[in-house]
Amino acid sequence: MQGEAGAHLGGDAVGEAGVDLAGKVLLAHLPETETKALLDRAGLPARTSHTVTDRTTLFSQLETVRHTGFATDYEEADEAICSLAAPVLDTDGSPVGAVSVSSLAALVTEEQLTAFAPAVRQAAQEVSRRL
Repeated sequence: MQGEAGAHLGGDAVGEAGVDLAGKVLLAHLPETETKALLDRAGLPARTSHTVTDRTTLFSQLETVRHTGFATDYEEADEAICSLAAPVLDTDGSPVGAVSVSSLAALVTEEQLTAFAPAVRQAAQEVSRRL
């Protein structure tokens, strides 16, 4: 993304703390060259023992996000938190945000978290339609 939105995305999706959940959703919808440029600047530092720190794994996850329409984070950013997010896209199909749901990891399994995907995708699609 160019301009102000690109700078904002770069600052939030991929920063000193690495790639967060919304960042995965947003990066999955950017051109690969832009994603690589953002990662070149920020790297993939570990936040927990579950954090994705290599590009091959991240790019595989981004492909899954494009295929499924959502991303998950099970203790990648915080040992105690799990989340699921879907992209909010503007009229051009560019990522502008995300809708997410989070829980304490001790309260839900990964399977239970994934069960929220249809509702979260639907909410994100509704927000996208209203833009």
